[in-house]
Amino acid sequence: MYNGKYIKLYEYLKQKSKEASEQKLTFTEIEEILQFNLPKSAYNYPAWWANELHGTHSHARSWIDAGWKTSEVRMGDQITFLLKKKDITEKKFVEALNEKCKKLMEFKVYTYNCDSNRLMDFEAEVDLKGEKIYLRCEAKIGTKPNGIASNDRPNSVHKLFGLILKGRSLPRATESTDYKDAFAFVIPKRDFEYYQGRYEEIHDDWVLFGSIFNCKFVITFDEKTQILEFYKWDKCWMEEEVYASY
Repeated sequence: MYNGKYIKLYEYLKQKSKEASEQKLTFTEIEEILQFNLPKSAYNYPAWWANELHGTHSHARSWIDAGWKTSEVRMGDQITFLLKKKDITEKKFVEALNEKCKKLMEFKVYTYNCDSNRLMDFEAEVDLKGEKIYLRCEAKIGTKPNGIASNDRPNSVHKLFGLILKGRSLPRATESTDYKDAFAFVIPKRDFEYYQGRYEEIHDDWVLFGSIFNCKFVITFDEKTQILEFYKWDKCWMEEEVYASY
C-alpha cells in the first residue's frame, strides 16, 4: 500500500475505484484532497503526470497503486484518471493466495493485498524450522492457466528485483523485533519450469542479489491444491527440493 507524501490522493482514488472507472479532477480539487499545493513542476511539465515510477516520478505511485492511470492532462486545469483494467488471471491467482494465507495457522499474516497492482501479496511472521522470519512476499505470474504466456512475462524477472527493492522501503505491518526481515518471490506452480530457464540465464546475478538483500525463498503456489511450497532462494531452480510445504 502506498504511504508517501500523496497518501490522501491515493486514498481518494482507492475509494473512487469502487464507484466509477473515470475521474476528472481539477488542479484545485487535487490540492484540496492533498491539503497542500502541488509543486510548480506539476503545473509546468506534463511529464510530472506520466504513469512512471522511476527517477523522480515516485509520486505517480499515489494513483498507480490505487489502480488508476492518468489519461488526459490539461496543464493547470484538469487531470483525467482512468481505472486500470486488471488481468483477471492475476487477480484470481492473488485472491486464491490471499485466502490461503488467511487460513494458515503457522503464519501470523499482517497484510494480503489482492488489490495492489504491485502484487505485494502478503507480509507475515513465519517460523520455518525454528528460524523466525518476517516475510515480505512479492508475486509475479508468467503464464495463464491454459499455458499461454501473460503479456508481462518477458519482464517478469527483472521487475521482480525492482519490486523487492521498493518493498524494502515500506514500513512493516508490525513493530515486532523478534523476527528477521526477509523477502520471497511467489509464482504459480505452473510457472516453475519457465522461471527455471530464466534463472539459468542470470544465475550469478540471482544468487548475488539474494545474498545482498536477504531474499530467502522462492515460493510456488498451486491454485487447485492450495499448496504453498518453499524453495531456498539460491538453490530453488537447481535442486527442486522443497524446504517447507503448507
